[in-house]
Amino acid sequence: MAIVTQRARYGETRPSDRWWPALFSLALVLGALSGCGYFRPASPEAPRPGTSVVPNYSQPDSTLGTVARAIADKGRSNGQSAYSGAFGDTTVDGREFHAFFDPQTVNHMAQLGITPPPDWDHAHEDNFYSRFVTLSSVPAGATYLFQWSKDVTTEDDYQSDTATLYREYRAIAILQGGETQIFARGFAALVFVRASSKWVIVRWQDREATDANRDAGELSMGERRLAPS
Repeated sequence: MAIVTQRARYGETRPSDRWWPALFSLALVLGALSGCGYFRPASPEAPRPGTSVVPNYSQPDSTLGTVARAIADKGRSNGQSAYSGAFGDTTVDGREFHAFFDPQTVNHMAQLGITPPPDWDHAHEDNFYSRFVTLSSVPAGATYLFQWSKDVTTEDDYQSDTATLYREYRAIAILQGGETQIFARGFAALVFVRASSKWVIVRWQDREATDANRDAGELSMGERRLAPS
């Protein structure tokens, strides 16, 4: 991966000694996560150690960024409340969240003897967070990154008080040895409403990625919601 500063326009392509170590380290991490650069995080998701998540629900995309940072927090600080606040709650926002599952996911769960609840609402999602950030299949010391990317197959729809965004997502664990492990992967059609000054998610229609390596743990968020930890 080539890193070139603005000085390249004047014939100098080497970054300053002051910034080179940080930029080079960042390039290595992003290169390892993105392969050929296809899948890149929309915003920084991992908070620095000792910091709390600063919730931002001012726009649909900033709400998604808050979800990502809350997952990266792994419940160490205020990740649970930041995550919960991104989803519609009738007691706070006057609108309720509902998740819907890919028929393939329902079939996979049926093979395990698991039946989805009739309504996956805010209470279910709130309880899911603590399970998701402590999965037994992911080493406890791993750093979590949650990445959103535009689903290029469908256009987003922004209105004055509602929005529908189509996103691909990946949850990545960075292990202590530097290896990476994808433990959630799929697509979501996300419906938002503006509740006062907040944009909250009121509908998550999940879809599995057809090329996901499920044997390696690349399950959709729908599967992660329903499957035992």
